[in-house]
Amino acid sequence: IPSGVTLANSGTVTGLPASAINSGTIAAARLGSGTASSSTVLYGDGTFKAEPSGNFVKTSSSGATGQSAGNIDITNCFSSTYQIYRVVGFMTPNADAPVKLNLLTGTDTEVTGSDYVSTERTTYIDNSNGQAQNNYGGSGESYWRLGSADTNADNNSDAYCFDLLFFDPNTNSLSRTYVCGTEAYRNGGSGKLYSGYVALGRNSSADATGLRWRFNGTTIRDYRLSVYGLAQ
Repeated sequence: IPSGVTLANSGTVTGLPASAINSGTIAAARLGSGTASSSTVLYGDGTFKAEPSGNFVKTSSSGATGQSAGNIDITNCFSSTYQIYRVVGFMTPNADAPVKLNLLTGTDTEVTGSDYVSTERTTYIDNSNGQAQNNYGGSGESYWRLGSADTNADNNSDAYCFDLLFFDPNTNSLSRTYVCGTEAYRNGGSGKLYSGYVALGRNSSADATGLRWRFNGTTIRDYRLSVYGLAQ
């Protein structure tokens, strides 16, 4: 028995430091009051309560630098667990190009067919404070198109950046997947900064489990992508 430790009664030890416990598992019921289960968490007041709702939970992330990747696949990031997902990140191309985005099923099966619909409305400002708009719309395509004015390739200073919301990509409630969000990128020798709004959809169900990103006609140099599910 460690120094200072006493046996208060049969089966009860008092004065035992937590550092002395080096094996076994403490029962969840000994950690706090309430009911410990897969749907509860332990709060700071020592009580097991229902898991908080309305929070984004990371389901997948990936990143690398100095690549020459044709595709970036984020697999198994969508499921029936959540109906709304948030996808954020950036990518840099090895040559000026727009972004092509496809849904995946399984580990790497690309959802193809002429069912992708893309709309994009962007505004740019150049180095002389000149401003203009660039709009794009495409229906019946085999991919979603983003950054339609082409993301500039300029070492590590230019990138396509995005923040997108995916509504039921696993199509458990809706019959089609919808996407909306914002984007920012440079074009024209870094001379034009674009900000844009995008809306994406499909004309049929996909039951998607992942995403495939690529630049049209070139490769991806650097990227960082994260996917979050919205807890209800």
